[in-house]
Amino acid sequence: MVSVPVIKMTKHAPRSVAIALMAMFLAALAAGCAPGPENPVVFSGATMGTTYTVRYYGSPDENLHREIAAKLDELNAKLSTYQPDSEISRFNKHQGRNWFEVSLETALLVKMSNLISKQSDGAFDITIGPLVNAWGFGPGKRVITPPAQETIDELLQHSGYQKLFARDIPPAISKDDPQLQIDLSAIAKGFAVDVVGEMLLKAGITNWLVEIGGEIRISGKKPAADGSESAWQVAIERPVAADRSVQRILALQGFQAVATSGDYRNFFEYEGQRYSHSINPQTGWPVSYEGGDEIAAVTVVSTSAMLADAWATALLVTGAEQALKLADQQKLAVNLIVRRDGELVELPNQAFEWLTAEN
Repeated sequence: MVSVPVIKMTKHAPRSVAIALMAMFLAALAAGCAPGPENPVVFSGATMGTTYTVRYYGSPDENLHREIAAKLDELNAKLSTYQPDSEISRFNKHQGRNWFEVSLETALLVKMSNLISKQSDGAFDITIGPLVNAWGFGPGKRVITPPAQETIDELLQHSGYQKLFARDIPPAISKDDPQLQIDLSAIAKGFAVDVVGEMLLKAGITNWLVEIGGEIRISGKKPAADGSESAWQVAIERPVAADRSVQRILALQGFQAVATSGDYRNFFEYEGQRYSHSINPQTGWPVSYEGGDEIAAVTVVSTSAMLADAWATALLVTGAEQALKLADQQKLAVNLIVRRDGELVELPNQAFEWLTAEN
Protein backbone atom coordinates (compact mmCIF):
# COMPACT_ATOMS: atom_id res chain seq x y z
CA MET A 1 0.00 0.00 0.00
CA VAL A 2 1.35 3.42 -0.94
CA SER A 3 0.94 6.43 1.32
CA VAL A 4 1.44 10.12 0.63
CA PRO A 5 3.04 11.80 3.65
CA VAL A 6 2.53 15.55 3.87
CA ILE A 7 5.23 17.68 5.43
CA LYS A 8 4.41 21.12 6.81
CA MET A 9 6.75 23.86 5.83
CA THR A 10 7.40 25.85 9.00
CA LYS A 11 9.74 28.25 7.33
CA HIS A 12 11.18 30.89 9.68
CA ALA A 13 10.03 28.98 12.71
CA PRO A 14 11.89 31.46 14.91
CA ARG A 15 11.52 34.33 12.46
CA SER A 16 8.47 34.67 10.27
CA VAL A 17 7.06 31.38 11.37
CA ALA A 18 6.10 29.40 8.58
CA ILE A 19 5.15 29.66 5.20
CA ALA A 20 4.11 27.00 2.76
CA LEU A 21 3.21 23.33 3.03
CA MET A 22 5.30 20.93 1.00
CA ALA A 23 3.99 17.48 0.13
CA MET A 24 6.61 14.87 -0.50
CA PHE A 25 7.31 11.37 -1.58
CA LEU A 26 4.25 10.33 -3.60
CA ALA A 27 5.78 6.88 -4.01
CA ALA A 28 6.80 6.42 -0.38
CA LEU A 29 5.60 3.19 1.16
CA ALA A 30 3.31 3.12 4.15
CA ALA A 31 4.86 3.17 7.61
CA GLY A 32 5.81 -0.20 8.95
CA CYS A 33 7.36 -1.58 5.76
CA ALA A 34 10.76 -3.14 6.33
CA PRO A 35 13.66 -1.40 4.56
CA GLY A 36 14.69 -3.17 1.36
CA PRO A 37 15.76 -2.48 -2.21
CA GLU A 38 12.47 -0.68 -2.89
CA ASN A 39 11.71 0.61 0.63
CA PRO A 40 13.63 3.56 2.09
CA VAL A 41 15.07 3.72 5.56
CA VAL A 42 13.20 6.53 7.33
CA PHE A 43 13.99 8.35 10.54
CA SER A 44 12.84 11.68 11.92
CA GLY A 45 12.89 13.97 14.92
CA ALA A 46 12.58 17.54 16.16
CA THR A 47 14.96 20.39 15.38
CA MET A 48 14.99 24.17 14.93
CA GLY A 49 11.45 24.59 16.19
CA THR A 50 10.11 22.15 13.60
CA THR A 51 10.74 18.56 12.47
CA TYR A 52 13.16 16.76 10.19
CA THR A 53 12.80 13.61 8.10
CA VAL A 54 15.54 11.63 6.38
CA ARG A 55 14.79 8.93 3.80
CA TYR A 56 17.51 6.93 2.11
CA TYR A 57 18.01 3.67 0.27
CA GLY A 58 20.50 1.36 1.91
CA SER A 59 21.06 -0.58 5.11
CA PRO A 60 19.85 1.03 8.37
CA ASP A 61 22.72 2.67 10.25
CA GLU A 62 21.82 3.62 13.81
CA ASN A 63 25.22 5.25 14.37
CA LEU A 64 24.63 7.53 11.39
CA HIS A 65 21.15 8.36 12.66
CA ARG A 66 22.60 9.38 16.02
CA GLU A 67 25.35 11.43 14.36
CA ILE A 68 22.79 13.32 12.27
CA ALA A 69 20.57 14.00 15.29
CA ALA A 70 23.59 15.20 17.26
CA LYS A 71 24.70 17.48 14.43
CA LEU A 72 21.26 19.04 14.18
CA ASP A 73 21.26 19.62 17.95
CA GLU A 74 24.69 21.25 17.61
CA LEU A 75 23.53 23.56 14.82
CA ASN A 76 20.40 24.51 16.74
CA ALA A 77 22.52 25.36 19.79
CA LYS A 78 24.53 27.75 17.63
CA LEU A 79 21.87 29.30 15.40
CA SER A 80 18.66 29.40 17.45
CA THR A 81 17.11 32.65 18.64
CA TYR A 82 14.98 30.64 21.07
CA GLN A 83 17.92 29.35 23.10
CA PRO A 84 19.30 32.17 25.29
CA ASP A 85 22.81 30.69 25.31
CA SER A 86 23.11 30.11 21.55
CA GLU A 87 25.79 31.98 19.60
CA ILE A 88 23.14 34.10 17.90
CA SER A 89 21.33 34.96 21.14
CA ARG A 90 24.58 35.94 22.84
CA PHE A 91 25.61 38.07 19.87
CA ASN A 92 22.23 39.80 19.91
CA LYS A 93 22.75 40.70 23.57
CA HIS A 94 26.32 41.84 22.91
CA GLN A 95 26.51 45.64 23.00
CA GLY A 96 30.01 46.11 21.62
CA ARG A 97 31.25 46.83 18.13
CA ASN A 98 34.26 44.54 18.50
CA TRP A 99 34.56 41.16 16.79
CA PHE A 100 32.44 38.51 18.51
CA GLU A 101 33.86 34.98 18.24
CA VAL A 102 31.50 32.37 16.76
CA SER A 103 31.78 28.99 15.07
CA LEU A 104 32.88 28.83 11.45
CA GLU A 105 29.37 27.68 10.49
CA THR A 106 27.76 30.77 12.01
CA ALA A 107 30.32 33.11 10.45
CA LEU A 108 29.84 31.57 7.00
CA LEU A 109 26.05 31.75 7.27
CA VAL A 110 26.21 35.44 8.17
CA LYS A 111 28.62 36.06 5.29
CA MET A 112 26.34 34.20 2.87
CA SER A 113 23.30 36.06 4.19
CA ASN A 114 25.00 39.41 3.56
CA LEU A 115 25.92 38.31 0.03
CA ILE A 116 22.30 37.40 -0.75
CA SER A 117 21.21 40.71 0.78
CA LYS A 118 23.46 42.56 -1.66
CA GLN A 119 22.40 40.41 -4.61
CA SER A 120 18.71 40.93 -3.79
CA ASP A 121 19.05 44.70 -3.20
CA GLY A 122 18.13 44.26 0.46
CA ALA A 123 15.04 42.08 -0.04
CA PHE A 124 16.74 39.46 2.11
CA ASP A 125 17.98 40.79 5.44
CA ILE A 126 18.70 38.78 8.59
CA THR A 127 18.73 41.93 10.75
CA ILE A 128 14.95 42.51 10.69
CA GLY A 129 14.12 39.97 13.40
CA PRO A 130 12.99 42.71 15.84
CA LEU A 131 10.58 44.03 13.20
CA VAL A 132 9.18 40.55 12.62
CA ASN A 133 8.69 40.25 16.38
CA ALA A 134 6.96 43.65 16.54
CA TRP A 135 4.43 42.40 13.99
CA GLY A 136 3.83 39.30 16.12
CA PHE A 137 5.39 36.79 13.74
CA GLY A 138 8.50 35.99 15.78
CA PRO A 139 9.14 34.00 18.95
CA GLY A 140 7.30 36.53 21.11
CA LYS A 141 3.59 37.08 21.64
CA ARG A 142 1.16 37.18 18.74
CA VAL A 143 -0.47 40.53 18.04
CA ILE A 144 -3.78 41.45 16.46
CA THR A 145 -3.04 45.09 15.62
CA PRO A 146 -0.20 46.66 13.60
CA PRO A 147 2.61 48.28 15.61
CA ALA A 148 2.81 52.05 15.72
CA GLN A 149 4.75 53.71 12.93
CA GLU A 150 7.05 55.22 15.58
CA THR A 151 7.95 51.69 16.70
CA ILE A 152 8.64 50.61 13.14
CA ASP A 153 10.80 53.69 12.47
CA GLU A 154 12.81 53.08 15.64
CA LEU A 155 13.46 49.43 14.78
CA LEU A 156 14.42 50.32 11.21
CA GLN A 157 17.13 52.59 12.58
CA HIS A 158 18.75 49.59 14.22
CA SER A 159 18.49 47.18 11.29
CA GLY A 160 20.27 46.85 7.96
CA TYR A 161 22.67 44.21 6.69
CA GLN A 162 25.19 46.97 5.86
CA LYS A 163 25.84 47.26 9.60
CA LEU A 164 26.73 43.57 9.95
CA PHE A 165 30.11 41.98 9.22
CA ALA A 166 31.62 38.50 9.21
CA ARG A 167 35.07 37.00 8.83
CA ASP A 168 36.34 33.44 8.43
CA ILE A 169 39.75 33.45 10.12
CA PRO A 170 39.34 33.41 13.01
CA PRO A 171 35.54 33.08 12.67
CA ALA A 172 33.74 36.08 14.13
CA ILE A 173 30.95 38.56 13.44
CA SER A 174 30.50 42.19 14.40
CA LYS A 175 28.00 45.05 14.14
CA ASP A 176 28.23 48.80 13.77
CA ASP A 177 25.08 49.33 15.82
CA PRO A 178 25.13 47.78 19.33
CA GLN A 179 21.33 47.37 19.17
CA LEU A 180 21.38 45.42 15.90
CA GLN A 181 20.14 41.83 16.15
CA ILE A 182 20.15 38.97 13.68
CA ASP A 183 17.95 35.97 12.98
CA LEU A 184 19.19 33.22 10.66
CA SER A 185 15.96 31.26 10.50
CA ALA A 186 15.37 32.26 6.85
CA ILE A 187 18.51 30.37 5.84
CA ALA A 188 19.46 28.06 8.73
CA LYS A 189 17.08 25.20 7.99
CA GLY A 190 18.19 25.03 4.38
CA PHE A 191 21.81 25.05 5.54
CA ALA A 192 21.08 22.22 7.96
CA VAL A 193 19.49 20.21 5.13
CA ASP A 194 22.69 20.63 3.11
CA VAL A 195 24.82 19.56 6.08
CA VAL A 196 22.79 16.38 6.61
CA GLY A 197 22.93 15.63 2.89
CA GLU A 198 26.72 15.87 2.91
CA MET A 199 26.83 13.52 5.90
CA LEU A 200 24.83 10.96 3.95
CA LEU A 201 27.11 11.28 0.93
CA LYS A 202 30.18 10.90 3.14
CA ALA A 203 28.64 7.69 4.51
CA GLY A 204 28.40 6.35 0.96
CA ILE A 205 24.63 6.83 0.61
CA THR A 206 23.72 8.28 -2.78
CA ASN A 207 19.92 7.98 -3.00
CA TRP A 208 18.25 10.09 -0.32
CA LEU A 209 15.85 12.87 0.55
CA VAL A 210 16.29 15.22 3.52
CA GLU A 211 13.55 17.59 4.74
CA ILE A 212 13.63 20.11 7.59
CA GLY A 213 10.57 22.26 8.13
CA GLY A 214 9.68 21.98 4.45
CA GLU A 215 13.15 22.69 3.04
CA ILE A 216 14.11 19.74 0.86
CA ARG A 217 17.19 18.38 -0.86
CA ILE A 218 17.43 15.14 -2.81
CA SER A 219 20.21 13.03 -4.23
CA GLY A 220 20.01 10.36 -6.89
CA LYS A 221 16.77 8.54 -7.56
CA LYS A 222 14.40 6.08 -5.89
CA PRO A 223 15.34 2.49 -6.75
CA ALA A 224 12.70 -0.21 -7.16
CA ALA A 225 12.84 -3.95 -6.54
CA ASP A 226 12.98 -4.70 -10.27
CA GLY A 227 16.13 -2.62 -10.66
CA SER A 228 14.42 0.40 -12.20
CA GLU A 229 14.68 3.92 -10.78
CA SER A 230 12.33 6.88 -10.58
CA ALA A 231 12.58 10.53 -9.64
CA TRP A 232 11.71 11.84 -6.20
CA GLN A 233 8.23 13.38 -6.19
CA VAL A 234 7.75 16.71 -4.40
CA ALA A 235 4.37 18.42 -4.35
CA ILE A 236 3.87 22.18 -4.11
CA GLU A 237 0.79 23.12 -2.12
CA ARG A 238 -1.93 25.29 -3.58
CA PRO A 239 -1.49 28.67 -1.81
CA VAL A 240 -4.95 28.96 -0.28
CA ALA A 241 -5.32 29.34 3.48
CA ALA A 242 -8.31 27.03 3.88
CA ASP A 243 -7.06 24.45 1.40
CA ARG A 244 -4.66 21.51 1.57
CA SER A 245 -4.61 20.53 -2.10
CA VAL A 246 -1.62 20.16 -4.42
CA GLN A 247 -0.82 22.85 -6.98
CA ARG A 248 1.97 21.09 -8.85
CA ILE A 249 4.16 17.98 -8.64
CA LEU A 250 7.90 18.25 -9.19
CA ALA A 251 9.97 15.24 -10.24
CA LEU A 252 13.51 15.75 -8.93
CA GLN A 253 16.65 13.70 -9.43
CA GLY A 254 20.39 14.11 -9.25
CA PHE A 255 21.38 16.86 -6.83
CA GLN A 256 18.53 19.31 -6.35
CA ALA A 257 16.92 21.28 -3.54
CA VAL A 258 13.56 23.00 -3.30
CA ALA A 259 11.99 25.55 -0.97
CA THR A 260 8.65 27.36 -1.06
CA SER A 261 7.66 30.59 0.67
CA GLY A 262 4.14 31.98 0.76
CA ASP A 263 1.93 34.53 2.47
CA TYR A 264 -1.18 32.43 3.01
CA ARG A 265 -0.57 30.57 6.29
CA ASN A 266 0.80 33.11 8.71
CA PHE A 267 -1.09 36.41 8.77
CA PHE A 268 -3.65 38.42 10.70
CA GLU A 269 -6.42 40.78 9.65
CA TYR A 270 -7.14 44.18 11.16
CA GLU A 271 -9.89 46.56 10.09
CA GLY A 272 -10.35 44.70 6.82
CA GLN A 273 -6.63 44.74 5.96
CA ARG A 274 -4.59 41.53 5.72
CA TYR A 275 -1.04 41.60 7.11
CA SER A 276 1.26 38.69 6.25
CA HIS A 277 4.40 37.55 8.02
CA SER A 278 6.65 38.55 5.10
CA ILE A 279 8.21 41.86 6.12
CA ASN A 280 9.78 44.26 3.63
CA PRO A 281 13.19 45.13 5.16
CA GLN A 282 13.11 48.60 3.60
CA THR A 283 9.72 49.72 4.92
CA GLY A 284 9.31 47.57 8.03
CA TRP A 285 5.77 46.72 6.88
CA PRO A 286 4.38 43.46 5.52
CA VAL A 287 4.94 43.11 1.81
CA SER A 288 2.43 44.84 -0.48
CA TYR A 289 2.39 44.83 -4.26
CA GLU A 290 1.00 48.14 -5.45
CA GLY A 291 0.40 48.15 -9.18
CA GLY A 292 1.55 44.57 -9.73
CA ASP A 293 0.64 40.94 -9.25
CA GLU A 294 0.30 39.85 -5.63
CA ILE A 295 2.66 36.94 -5.00
CA ALA A 296 0.99 34.12 -3.10
CA ALA A 297 3.92 31.71 -3.17
CA VAL A 298 7.45 31.33 -4.53
CA THR A 299 9.11 27.99 -5.23
CA VAL A 300 12.86 27.95 -5.83
CA VAL A 301 14.84 24.97 -7.12
CA SER A 302 18.61 25.05 -6.70
CA THR A 303 21.50 22.69 -6.02
CA SER A 304 21.62 23.99 -2.44
CA ALA A 305 18.78 23.98 0.10
CA MET A 306 20.44 26.93 1.82
CA LEU A 307 20.21 29.04 -1.35
CA ALA A 308 16.69 27.86 -2.16
CA ASP A 309 15.60 28.70 1.39
CA ALA A 310 17.02 32.23 1.40
CA TRP A 311 16.00 33.13 -2.15
CA ALA A 312 12.42 31.93 -1.63
CA THR A 313 12.20 34.52 1.14
CA ALA A 314 13.87 37.27 -0.88
CA LEU A 315 11.77 36.78 -4.00
CA LEU A 316 8.53 36.89 -2.03
CA VAL A 317 9.45 40.46 -1.08
CA THR A 318 10.58 41.87 -4.42
CA GLY A 319 7.41 41.65 -6.51
CA ALA A 320 6.82 39.35 -9.46
CA GLU A 321 8.66 41.24 -12.22
CA GLN A 322 11.80 41.80 -10.17
CA ALA A 323 11.65 38.28 -8.75
CA LEU A 324 11.84 36.75 -12.22
CA LYS A 325 14.72 39.05 -13.19
CA LEU A 326 16.67 38.15 -10.06
CA ALA A 327 15.99 34.44 -10.56
CA ASP A 328 17.50 34.61 -14.04
CA GLN A 329 20.48 36.59 -12.79
CA GLN A 330 21.16 34.05 -10.03
CA LYS A 331 20.50 31.06 -12.34
CA LEU A 332 17.65 29.81 -10.18
CA ALA A 333 14.67 27.79 -11.36
CA VAL A 334 11.67 29.67 -9.95
CA ASN A 335 7.91 29.35 -10.13
CA LEU A 336 5.76 32.21 -8.85
CA ILE A 337 2.09 31.74 -8.03
CA VAL A 338 0.32 35.10 -8.14
CA ARG A 339 -3.21 36.27 -7.49
CA ARG A 340 -4.69 37.91 -10.56
CA ASP A 341 -8.36 38.87 -10.95
CA GLY A 342 -9.39 36.38 -8.30
CA GLU A 343 -7.45 33.52 -9.89
CA LEU A 344 -4.13 31.83 -9.11
CA VAL A 345 -1.72 32.15 -12.01
CA GLU A 346 1.69 30.44 -12.31
CA LEU A 347 4.65 32.47 -13.60
CA PRO A 348 7.59 30.09 -14.07
CA ASN A 349 10.89 31.34 -15.44
CA GLN A 350 12.54 29.55 -18.33
CA ALA A 351 14.87 27.56 -16.06
CA PHE A 352 11.88 26.18 -14.17
CA GLU A 353 10.10 25.28 -17.42
CA TRP A 354 13.22 23.46 -18.64
CA LEU A 355 13.49 21.64 -15.33
CA THR A 356 9.91 20.41 -15.40
CA ALA A 357 10.17 19.50 -19.09
CA GLU A 358 13.29 17.40 -18.49
CA ASN A 359 11.67 15.55 -15.58
